[in-house]
Amino acid sequence: MDNQKEAFISLPIAGFVVAAIYVASNIFANILSVKMLYLPFPFPFQEVDAGTIIFPVSFIVRDMLHKNAGRKIASVVVIAMVIISIAMVGLFQLAVALPPSPQWHASGMQEAFALIIGQSSRIALASITALLISGLFNTFVFSRIIRTNPEKKDILASMISNLLSIILDTILFALIAFGGILPWATMISIIMVNIVLKSIIALVGAPLVRLIKVQVDPKLL
Repeated sequence: MDNQKEAFISLPIAGFVVAAIYVASNIFANILSVKMLYLPFPFPFQEVDAGTIIFPVSFIVRDMLHKNAGRKIASVVVIAMVIISIAMVGLFQLAVALPPSPQWHASGMQEAFALIIGQSSRIALASITALLISGLFNTFVFSRIIRTNPEKKDILASMISNLLSIILDTILFALIAFGGILPWATMISIIMVNIVLKSIIALVGAPLVRLIKVQVDPKLL
């Protein structure tokens, strides 16, 4: 009885924690991606958006949630993140449209705010599209691998699903977020650096999935 109660309690606690980290990492990445970073490496590894610093975390914690709560819950959280991102874009645009105070406007802050938030909105829209497609694809691949042996193939499932999803997500995101704004050389650099850095972080972080125990019927994974 105690073991059943413990399992029942651990599911929402672990699930809520990793789901919260998943949502937060996506929001942080959307905002940080406004800034472009320069890396002291030869082309095409010179430029990358700052969101790359935190975004790979979302892949790892999504896998942790999937393993803990099952495929259905993981998919629901991905869709919920899409809805949250849409709401964020709406709030950003509302904040820009609302009349600024005279001092704020006179200082030039309104123009700067509109420029940054406007770019954030486009990045968020790009993230919504890439997140929905790559997130559900990630869930599908992870599910197909981990079901065969949940406690032994969890790390392998995380590695393979994340590597494939990172490539898909990065290409979609870069084309939608920066297409027509940045030169193609910069776009190629962003895509290449994102794929390399995200893949490294995903591979290094994949063993963290082992820390989460399966709390649902393996058929639901």
